[in-house]
Amino acid sequence: MQNAGSLARLMPPMWVALPGLVALSFIGPALLFATNIPFYEDYDVIIQYLVNSQQSFFNELFGWHGHRPALARLLAKLSLLSGHGVDLRFLIACGVLFLIGVCAVMHRSVVEEHRRFILALLCMSLFSITHRYAIMWSLNAVGLYGVLLLAVLSFYLFSKRHALAQAGGVVCGFAAAYAWSNGLLVLPILLVWSIADCRDRAGAKMVLVCAIACAVSVYLFFVALPMPSSSGNFLPEMIEHLLSGHGSERTFGDAAQFWLLGYLTATAGWVDALPLAAFIGLLINLYFIVLIRCRYYRKNSVVFYTYLFCLMSVALIVMFRLELGEGWARAPRYQVFTLLVNALIVISFLELGFERYVPTRWLRANFRKALTAVFTLFWLASLEHVEGMYKREKELTQELKAWRINGQPALAHSNQEYAAGLLEKAIAAGLYTLPPEVVAQDEED
Repeated sequence: MQNAGSLARLMPPMWVALPGLVALSFIGPALLFATNIPFYEDYDVIIQYLVNSQQSFFNELFGWHGHRPALARLLAKLSLLSGHGVDLRFLIACGVLFLIGVCAVMHRSVVEEHRRFILALLCMSLFSITHRYAIMWSLNAVGLYGVLLLAVLSFYLFSKRHALAQAGGVVCGFAAAYAWSNGLLVLPILLVWSIADCRDRAGAKMVLVCAIACAVSVYLFFVALPMPSSSGNFLPEMIEHLLSGHGSERTFGDAAQFWLLGYLTATAGWVDALPLAAFIGLLINLYFIVLIRCRYYRKNSVVFYTYLFCLMSVALIVMFRLELGEGWARAPRYQVFTLLVNALIVISFLELGFERYVPTRWLRANFRKALTAVFTLFWLASLEHVEGMYKREKELTQELKAWRINGQPALAHSNQEYAAGLLEKAIAAGLYTLPPEVVAQDEED
């Protein structure tokens, strides 16, 4: 009995220790294996911007590359203050901070009685090695984690019944589009939210503010800011592309089935088996309909609209990536959205008191322990990818060595001549410095 009492006294610290352990298991490898070596779009978005903006800070700051990732470019410019050229590891560290910020805002948004329990589940969802390619890739670390932070911060501020806080939410929503393209979804969500909550003159004013912000955001993103000539008439072509289903000769019904199945499997992208992923994706979307029917948006608007944002983000990813193959739409880097949804489901389930519908008395009594066990198993399973992070870091280093020493076409980019030219210009201008391990090998040879 004395041992049982001692164990009980240890329980509260364990709820603190578990989230800390989970966070460290993600942050540690992320920083340990971070490397200052460009990877694919790092060349197009970051290195090219630094080279072309030497005379004018704003030159290509909002340039188009499927996104307008101004946030990543700003942070890259900021890293130049070190005097040693751009440091992509700084961007990865910023991505880690963004993810910590997401966790903090979502934790703060939960009803106080559930916060301690939910913190562990949030950490196991957000700090998962499952989305390893986001944290290893500086552009994705800033873009994907940055847009998620701006989105949840926008929803959190907008949930406050104060005009200044809500204005801050609109500003965050406006800025989200320049972290990653799915940030364009935030302001329309705020517009829907303001319409649903409109009950007086102040509410009507906020509807007007959100509508104007949406119009200005779309106009700037697609019209006012320059688009490459290769993009053509972007919006009309995108609509035609969706209706044709993968740009083929499919009927509308076949196209709808193609996109729907792609969306459902992507919603549960952390599940490997496609039939099971489609089934779980269906349940996730049906549960969201239940939340609408229960008017959960009035109980916890931040969780509800973050859930909506994640689902819409997955839909947007499917629109533009599914044509490249099923694996592209379910890529590991996008699982930060789908795994967060898992935590949001649990939060809403507890806040709505759905525990009472759990079928057996034993399971009801041990429901939280069972949830913790399931989330822990998924988190532990993700740790197997740490070795892959280590191998990828070594591969990038060896590839850059091969290019630097022997002139081999080994850079991590599809166009070797273009990437090599950019890198040489950046090195000559002092905008990029080769990592020490590459220089050391060069001197030895």
